[in-house]
Parts: sequence; structure tokens; C-alpha cells
Amino acid sequence: MATLQTFCSRFTPADTRRAENQRRHWERKLAALEGASSKVIALAWWDRARAVAGDQADDAGWNDLALTLSNYCQRHGA
Repeated sequence: MATLQTFCSRFTPADTRRAENQRRHWERKLAALEGASSKVIALAWWDRARAVAGDQADDAGWNDLALTLSNYCQRHGA
């Protein structure tokens, strides 16, 4: 989970109304997940990471996400 949190923090959203709405929605979602299982929280972070990667103008977000996930899999023997 911390790996996707780190990934998401690397890319700051554009200063737009849409980005602000997405940020508020994400904060509400995280608050609603308080006390949820690790699996549920990890799935939420996965959705957020894909949204962050998709919001990038080029492939930098997807490339970084691929590297982040590759490192995670190597660390956990997958």
C-alpha cells in the first residue's frame, strides 16, 4: 500500500476544478475506508494510482507505475 501512496504523491494534479473535485472525492473515500481491511484499502489505492497515471499528459505516469509495481512484485517474490 505504501508503494502506491508514494507513487500517487509524485504526481501533483493540475490546478483545475476537476482536479480539486477528484482530490476531495479521494479524501472522502479514504475517510470512509477507515477501519476497512487491508485488501479493500489496497484496491482503493490501486484505483487511485491508475487515475493518477492516466491524468499525465505523457507516458511518465504509466512508466513510473509499471516500475513501482515491478519493484513491489520483485520484493514479494512474484
